[in-house]
Amino acid sequence: MKCNIIDVKQVYKLFDFISQFVEIVRIEANETGLKFICMSACHSVFLDVKLDLHYFDSYECPKNETIHVNLPVILSAIKNGTAKDSLSIITTDDTVDIEIIQETKTMKYTLRQIAQEDDSLEVPEIDEDVCINITPAFLKDWKSSVVDFTKAAVTLTPMKNSLILESKDSMSGTVKLVQEIPSEGIEYLGFNDPQPVTLGNKNLSRAFSIGKVSDAITFGYKHNFPVRFGASLGGGSLQLYLAPCISEEMDSD
Repeated sequence: MKCNIIDVKQVYKLFDFISQFVEIVRIEANETGLKFICMSACHSVFLDVKLDLHYFDSYECPKNETIHVNLPVILSAIKNGTAKDSLSIITTDDTVDIEIIQETKTMKYTLRQIAQEDDSLEVPEIDEDVCINITPAFLKDWKSSVVDFTKAAVTLTPMKNSLILESKDSMSGTVKLVQEIPSEGIEYLGFNDPQPVTLGNKNLSRAFSIGKVSDAITFGYKHNFPVRFGASLGGGSLQLYLAPCISEEMDSD
């Protein structure tokens, strides 16, 4: 597989977001693009990322490949790249060549692929009870006002004209935020008698940083199913699924 991307910084932001939940990522490469499938250690977080041909400046994949990469190592290699720098990725059976092309210099890193056996993972189609279109500013505000205040689990309750976020901690106290919907930058795309859902603090705090990856965010779920945070990548998509919080141990990835 060989591909070129004209903005190293956007790749860094994507990989940095994913690395909050997993370190080793399996990438499926075929003629239509790349697909990332990964699950956190205690199975409370699942990520499904698709990058189609429009995401790349150029892309070649004459045969299907499975690539295993260590995200912290890749992030270390590309951390100094900017939006003006382009990125070239070339794979062999056991290595990944990463080349950062700048105006006056080129840097090439050859990384070893990670030997790993894993099962095939697929995300079933889910008819969500609620779906919200939202801009990153709301997630940033909710993290600061609610998630960071109690550092405890957060319950989200969708109402017909609002979304309620509540959290309680025996030391910090309680907080309740009521967000009117629709408002500028937030609207329901679907609403079918949704039930409240509770998410662990750590995973929700990380999920709310999805706004660093994209300005086009959706949030939705079906009762007793994982909660989905989605981002449009301009030639691809990222879907993050969080298991509802049943115990504090589920929030310890």
